[in-house]
Formats: sequence, C-alpha cells, structure tokens
Amino acid sequence: MENRIKKVMSDVFNINLNSINNDSSPDNIETWDSLKHMNLIVALEEDFNIEFDDKDIENLKPDFYVIPQKYDFYPLAFINNNNKESHWNFNYRRRIYKRIIKKGKDTRFFIDLSNYYGFFQRPKLLNFFHSYKNSQLKDDEFEYELNSNFNCTNGSLEIMIGISKYLGFKKIILIGCDYLGTPKLDGHFYSHSDPWIGKKIYNSYIERIKKLSKNMEVVTIFPEGISSNEFKSFTYDEFFEKDNDNIKNKQIQIKKNYEIISNMDLNLLEKAARYFQLYI
Repeated sequence: MENRIKKVMSDVFNINLNSINNDSSPDNIETWDSLKHMNLIVALEEDFNIEFDDKDIENLKPDFYVIPQKYDFYPLAFINNNNKESHWNFNYRRRIYKRIIKKGKDTRFFIDLSNYYGFFQRPKLLNFFHSYKNSQLKDDEFEYELNSNFNCTNGSLEIMIGISKYLGFKKIILIGCDYLGTPKLDGHFYSHSDPWIGKKIYNSYIERIKKLSKNMEVVTIFPEGISSNEFKSFTYDEFFEKDNDNIKNKQIQIKKNYEIISNMDLNLLEKAARYFQLYI
C-alpha cells in the first residue's frame, strides 16, 4: 500500500518516486500547492476506492490568505442599512476569523489596515494593505506596491490579483468567480439558495480585471455550461483531468455548502447576512 501511495504522489506532484518518504509534506515538496492537494485527494480516492471525510480535506493549509473587508476584526460591526436606521451589532464573522488565524500558523495573511487595532491574536505572518491612490492616475490605472501606492481595492478579487502581482506571480487560477463567465452565475457560497443565472453581465468590471491582470496568465474554472470569451476557461472536469492523468474518467462531484462548511460557520454567516454584514 505504501508504494501505491508513493506512486500516486509521484504522479500528482510530478516528482521522482524515490524522493518521497515519511517526512514528505507541503513544506518540502515545492509543487504541493492547494490545487495539487485537491488533485492528491481525488487521485487517492480513485486509486483506493475510498472517500475522504471533509475534515480530512480541511487540513488544506494555504500559503497566503487574504481578508479584504474593512473594520472586520472588531467585536461590533456598524450596520449601515439604507432602508433602516444605522446601528451597531455583534460582529459574527469575527468568530470565524479567530479559528482561521489560529489554524494558519504558517500562513501569511494579508488584511486591510483598518483592522490594525481589532486583533484578538496577531498572525505570525502578517501584511497589511491600504488604498494609497496616486492622484495622477486614472481610475483604470493600477499600482501594486503594498508599502506605497496600492489602489487595487475595488472588491476582493481585485485586491487578491493586486497582491499576487506584488508577490511576483505570473499565473492566477480563479475558482468561484462564476460572475466572470457567460452566462453569469449569481449567488454566494454561504447562501441557502443555489446559484442562479444573472441577467446583467459585468462588462465594465471584466474589462477592469483584464487591465489589472495585464501580463499575467488568467485561468478561470467554471461549472458545466459556463465559459468565458475574455479569459482561458475550463470546466472542473476539464481542468483536473488535464492536470492529472490519475483522475481521468472520474466525474468531479459537486457538493452543497453544508457538506463542506461546518453548520456553526454557516449559521454565523447566515446571521451576518441577516444583519447586513454580508451580501445576500
């Protein structure tokens, strides 16, 4: 069995079989990133005819984690609802962030500077970002220096692409950005309802993302039936089959949010949405 596992790992990570030992981990295998981790799980399930528990999959530890929201680490959240009187309320997302940071001891976090005084426990690896806009630039001109001019702050995707450029990445793979495809899917992962086909295409936003990601290779992964004329795109089956021969002919299984997220976190996110701390 040990040799079979090593063979799967060798194929997934594209490394020499003899270089794999009991100490092999994401810390010492350069190609063991978050996507390869998912490839490994699927390949092992296929080869051994097993199914991992979601808690096993939760052991995925990203190298980088971006939390884009402003003032999101404080115990209270200011609710500015146009239809009702503005007020303060308990910040439900803060409890989730506590667990994420506690587990991410080797993860580098990028967090909005407005949260500087809100920390319950500072991550060991922490960078702040803040919108320092050069007044000489147009709205669709970008700067990526976190320690000086950083103006890629129009939404979480824009922030993450800007940080990726700052870190020197040349290729980005977008998963869960179905609003960039055609037809456009609307909805949020924490919602009780399934995604739905949106009527309005965000053409101006897509153009902004194209300019922001200039000189980068952008790959988008969509559910079946969604594609993109603006970016290189694959379905989940196409992408993972292309990336790993071990899982060819295995259909990618789509799961509901409650199958991969704890009920406690989903309830907290539902309360946050109910009190206008999240988009519904």
